[in-house]
Amino acid sequence: MFGVVFPDHTFPLDATAFAQRTRRRYRPPPDEQRAERVALRVGENLFNFMQSFCGADGGKLVVPTDILDRWFRKFQERAKKDPSYLKSFDF
Repeated sequence: MFGVVFPDHTFPLDATAFAQRTRRRYRPPPDEQRAERVALRVGENLFNFMQSFCGADGGKLVVPTDILDRWFRKFQERAKKDPSYLKSFDF
């Protein structure tokens, strides 16, 4: 098990815990915007998977050490079974 620390957040977390807040309004080109949206959705998927296996230890999220391998295998298997699955990560 290893701990992941999310300062200034309480459990359960949602995707807003990963959001970066800046004062400048940078507008990336459309391809970059799409890539950012896809990355955010994949990150949300990973976080939800991790949360289903975790325990809270004070201000830490404790998950099994092989959680990324488990998630990625599941992600790959689902994508192989359903080609439209990856399209669901695009807005």
